[in-house]
Amino acid sequence: MDSDFFCADITGINPNVMFELGYAIATDKRIWLIRDESYSDIKKEFDQLRLLTTVGFSPYVNSSDIIKSFFTESLHLTLDQTIFRQSIEPMLSAQTESASLLYLKSRHDTEASVRTTRTLEDSKIPIVISDPKETSIQPLYWYAQRLWGAIGLVTHFVSHAREGFKIHNARYALISGLARGSEVNTLMLTEQSELLSPMDYRDALQDYTTPAEAARLVEEWLNPIRLEAKQIIDGKANYAKALRLATELKDFHLQLGDYIAENESARLEEYFVETTVSADVINGTQSVFVGRKGTGKTATLLHAQSVIEAEARNIVCLVKPVGYEIEGLVRLFAGYKLHDFKGYVIESLWKYMLYTELARAAVQQITQSALWELVDPDSKELVDLLEDESRAFSGDFTVRLEKAVKSLEVLPQVESDEHFRRGISEALHSGELGRLRTVLNRVLKKKRKVLLLIDNLDKPWTRNADLGQLAEFLLGLLTAANQIGAEMNKGDKERDGAKFHSAIFLRSDIFEKIVDSASEPDKLPYMRLKWEDSELLLRIIEERYIASHGAGSDPAVMWRKYFCPHVKDIPTREYLTERILKRPRDIVYFVKAAVSFAVNRKHDRVEEKDVLDGEKQYSQYALDSILVENGITIPQLESVLFEFVGSNAVTSEDDVRMLVSRADVSTEKVDEVVDHLVKLSFLGVEIENEVFAYSDEPRELKKNKVLSDHFVEQRGGRRHYEINPPFRSYLEISEK
Repeated sequence: MDSDFFCADITGINPNVMFELGYAIATDKRIWLIRDESYSDIKKEFDQLRLLTTVGFSPYVNSSDIIKSFFTESLHLTLDQTIFRQSIEPMLSAQTESASLLYLKSRHDTEASVRTTRTLEDSKIPIVISDPKETSIQPLYWYAQRLWGAIGLVTHFVSHAREGFKIHNARYALISGLARGSEVNTLMLTEQSELLSPMDYRDALQDYTTPAEAARLVEEWLNPIRLEAKQIIDGKANYAKALRLATELKDFHLQLGDYIAENESARLEEYFVETTVSADVINGTQSVFVGRKGTGKTATLLHAQSVIEAEARNIVCLVKPVGYEIEGLVRLFAGYKLHDFKGYVIESLWKYMLYTELARAAVQQITQSALWELVDPDSKELVDLLEDESRAFSGDFTVRLEKAVKSLEVLPQVESDEHFRRGISEALHSGELGRLRTVLNRVLKKKRKVLLLIDNLDKPWTRNADLGQLAEFLLGLLTAANQIGAEMNKGDKERDGAKFHSAIFLRSDIFEKIVDSASEPDKLPYMRLKWEDSELLLRIIEERYIASHGAGSDPAVMWRKYFCPHVKDIPTREYLTERILKRPRDIVYFVKAAVSFAVNRKHDRVEEKDVLDGEKQYSQYALDSILVENGITIPQLESVLFEFVGSNAVTSEDDVRMLVSRADVSTEKVDEVVDHLVKLSFLGVEIENEVFAYSDEPRELKKNKVLSDHFVEQRGGRRHYEINPPFRSYLEISEK
């Protein structure tokens, strides 16, 4: 604490050094990092770490280089130029809307990770989640903002035996050190004491050997957190006021909120941009909604939930499974040789799960906000059924699914269709379920509208999962939801009862696998979330401005006041939408990044350089996002993408194939990888002279391929591809 500056050699990505670095940043120390540039593999690891891209380092090969760098940079004369003061303090807010707990999830959805998540969610403490499956890394200031006023931090490290452990653990150690330096109560979970644990954070590091032990450690850590939350909130809020830098641009940055909808649930309704998709969810005119990450699936779901729940006579059932018992499902489905038998099992399993989820949602509404309904015999009977722990309906979604799968696994194989169906019915407690359905139907008939929302279905969608079985399982969900809707709305022609409908949100790549498994794919109606209208994207920023400045505010004033008029001779509003993937998450990320650079530089508006630097930061995020979306498809995709560094924006087919093959992709797989890059919108195909088309929708992709084939035939020569603008800045793509 008494030192003038902090120096560390980061040649090796060591989690202990990363923790100390995070602590030094939070305690406002001048930072000086050095790195031996002669280790090429270490350089790659440093680039993958990414949290330190704005921190910088001094390269060296020997001690003379270190001494020379020290005196050249004159650290002893610039002690006030700390990372905290320059990049973090300007972003801190005196406004703490609600103290929350920051949770850094494990890189892998192990059983311990699932139980840890479930324990934290059950605590009812507001949680902000950083999930590597959603985005691989956030900027350093993002973590600092979330820790400011936080009531705790939980970081879940991974075993040294698991893929990607080194970079994952180094990042989490850095953030844990940042939390410790910010005096935030921290729990660092790890498997079997595999991390070195110096004295200064040994008390925060907890190792476990079983999933149950991990959940117990979290629960024990949470107990004092619950009791001390109010004191922590008050203390942080008072301290924050002393550091507040009340510039208008800084306030504007804060008012933009977060780019991840889950972290903005408390404010979302203030500035939600309504679309035809959100209207379809609320009105029930469509039931399956498909989109890439960041296209607003979760925001649309949260908006629909808020709108429907605003009416006391409505009920919303939200199903967001934390994870599935995948191995059990695969074993179960593999045991059925007849496709009809498997289809019946899946359909029965989903109907059992959904009916019990609807019943639990109805009981929760009655017991938490409508106790007066207990005078109604049907409502009281439903509550009694659900509160009886001896019945099969107790436990959350994942627990009940695991129980149901295990009960179905032990059924003997029979040839008779009648005996088979009877066995399934008995295993799923058809007698009790029948009674539950009858009572539930009577209760829901007294409601005005019932909405079943289903999300979070991508969690088990990993490279090692049996994707064919999972696709069939989710296809069964679509069928079961439709059947339940028909059963619930039976006899409801005159709206003399419940108006039931469901909305299921699926990631694009998952839906395509489901379509492949369907016997009649053309009979799967769905709505795709698209944001092709640039003005609609800009409204996402403008609505956030209006929400904080009042209904009469003019967004045009915002653009004039806070942004330079042009970037590279292009109107700024146009430039922002041209350089991103067309998704709400991306426009918010890009604008916030540009504004944060302006705030750090004490600018009174966002200048061209701020936009360009923000673009580079966003470009890295865009690249990370398609790596996350790739997930299960191409293991070496990151290596493939980095082969394009320094390329021209427009590249011939031969050059693209050559770059892909250089990433150790076998010759027979090259075309498949190129097609995948097009599908991810990394590459666009030329369909007219210097006109390139991008799409992730299967039909559009086929159409673009045909148009490109025709164009190549007419022009002669080889096909050309274009690297999408969002990825160019980070990969240093030449646009000449």
